[in-house]
Amino acid sequence: MKRRLVLFLAGACALVAFPRWSTAQWTMAYNFQLNGLECLVADGSDLYAGTGTSLGVGIVLRSKDHGTSWDALNKAGWPKSQKEGRFPLTHVNSLFVSGPKIVAGTNTHGILVSSDGGASWTPAAIGSDVGSIRSIASAGTRLYAAAHSCVLVSTDGGSSWAKSTSGLPKELVSCLATMGPVVYAGTYQGLFRSEDSGATWQAVGGLPENFHVRCLAVGRTRVFVGAEGAVCRSDGPGDAWTRVDLPLPPRSGVSSLTVNGSQVFAGLYNGGVLMSPDNGETWAAINAGWNPDTITVRGLVVEGPYLIAHLLSEVWRCPLAGPSGPAAESAATFSKNGQQAYQSGDWKNAVLHFSKAIELDPKLADAWLRRAWAYLKLGGRSSFDKALADAAKVLELSPENKAVYFARGEASRNKAYFALDDGNKGEAEILLDKALADYRIALAAYPSSREIAVSTGNVYFAKGDLDRALAEYGKIFDKNTNDTEVKEQLQLLFMEYGRRNREYDCGSSAALNMLAAEFHMSEKQYARAVNYFSRAIELGQNDAHNYMARSIAYNANGELDKALADADMAVKIDSDNWTCSFRAGVHEKMGHWDQAVADYSKALKLIKYPSDSYKAGIYRHIADVYRKKGDTKKADSYAARAEALEPGRKK
Repeated sequence: MKRRLVLFLAGACALVAFPRWSTAQWTMAYNFQLNGLECLVADGSDLYAGTGTSLGVGIVLRSKDHGTSWDALNKAGWPKSQKEGRFPLTHVNSLFVSGPKIVAGTNTHGILVSSDGGASWTPAAIGSDVGSIRSIASAGTRLYAAAHSCVLVSTDGGSSWAKSTSGLPKELVSCLATMGPVVYAGTYQGLFRSEDSGATWQAVGGLPENFHVRCLAVGRTRVFVGAEGAVCRSDGPGDAWTRVDLPLPPRSGVSSLTVNGSQVFAGLYNGGVLMSPDNGETWAAINAGWNPDTITVRGLVVEGPYLIAHLLSEVWRCPLAGPSGPAAESAATFSKNGQQAYQSGDWKNAVLHFSKAIELDPKLADAWLRRAWAYLKLGGRSSFDKALADAAKVLELSPENKAVYFARGEASRNKAYFALDDGNKGEAEILLDKALADYRIALAAYPSSREIAVSTGNVYFAKGDLDRALAEYGKIFDKNTNDTEVKEQLQLLFMEYGRRNREYDCGSSAALNMLAAEFHMSEKQYARAVNYFSRAIELGQNDAHNYMARSIAYNANGELDKALADADMAVKIDSDNWTCSFRAGVHEKMGHWDQAVADYSKALKLIKYPSDSYKAGIYRHIADVYRKKGDTKKADSYAARAEALEPGRKK
């Protein structure tokens, strides 16, 4: 009797928690029949579908009426239609859409990009051996694509992509999601996250053992991770996870997830759809209108007033209802439009959309935070003040939010620059200290964030603490020596050290010492360049190129014996045409005529198939050496050889 009472109470609570969902009805919107439906995404009021087809190559389609009818987008630039037996050559496995920008991930043709709403397509540069593109996500201006054993990262809107593998298992990355600056990647070996824009990845702790991630969804402050028979929830970027108990039917499991405000939807195989109105605390099935035992819900999206589900070849829809209400749904729509405007660089319209979302739902902390970032991008004194006000509101609504500290720090730092321009050093110092305190909190939550680390270095630079700025920039540069922004900041820092006539120590970083050496070479400060080249060589940057670089510095500083010693070392390390011809030039400057001729001749012999132009250049060098030596006959002979190879070419 007690068990029956418990079951009755659970059912009664479900009816109270889901009053409007109890009558929600699924209806089929469209059947693609021969076209297998691979993915479905929403962009504003439009739906986009990626297919595979038994008739040729997969395509991208668009619906403007909640999935009732579909139009195929233009295929200009799309792969040629081919067949491999009964199966298609290309499936469109994943899509990202933001305004006119459409990025399509395929199973055999990598990534295709359209910048004109699908009128034309261009293959992206992604390299080889990436396999099928299973998922595409965005964070700010960066795009991320899930591939085999790697995540691809694009900083130019999808035109070109770089592989990111550091810390990832050699497994297919099945799904991606982003939350602020954090990127999540689901694999068969668990969940991984990156806090440095995809440069490195760390395994996420706190999840059950053997948690094979199939799907991801991100809410305002929570991450939901789906495996075959379970969903786990986190309230932030950390390793504290709660396993959510789902009322799964027999022989069923989780295949897809999506979030709409506080509502969480789980698509199942052999089970239809489950819905939670309270971030996963309670759940109920919403399956009126179809037979859940015979279907697999491959994906779920919220579009306008509907929850849209895609099956193997069908699109179904169910009217949205529940505790979020019409106003919250509209607020979510405005917030999404704001995100699209932000990603396209339209900061002004992003502010307008987020403001409308806040007007409709003043407790939408995510909209306040995103508007703060839009104000920061707009720039200007008043925008920075507004960003500070929005950040304060985020902390009022969501005190546990750590990402907001980065935004607030950015506002304080930029206000400090205006104070410095006004000559108000006291106010600037207060603002810079506030920014630094906020960055420390943000870094504690996101310790691998490159962006926060760069801003920390910028604060130290503005405060005049050059050594700490050097330490911050140096750590970032050590991780990625191709980081153009950080490299430019370091060069400005070196210049400021020089302006103050101060020495500086690049520590144990070989790359940083090498950068300092190259900077001082460009400034014609050869003695300083020699010091940093020497330190870099001591720390392991001891290849032939770096010995030649220090040799040039010695040469320019008038230390020819040391220049020759480094040229000798370069030849010893790597005796090729470049090192030999380089040493020949040092011998020539020192008046070692015979040694110079010998090295030029050796350089020519070390090339298996030298071009006529290269041989002519060597002959001219040898002619110059003999002319300086006073041997006119040999000089003329080599000059004639050069002329025969390149008639009329002047020296």
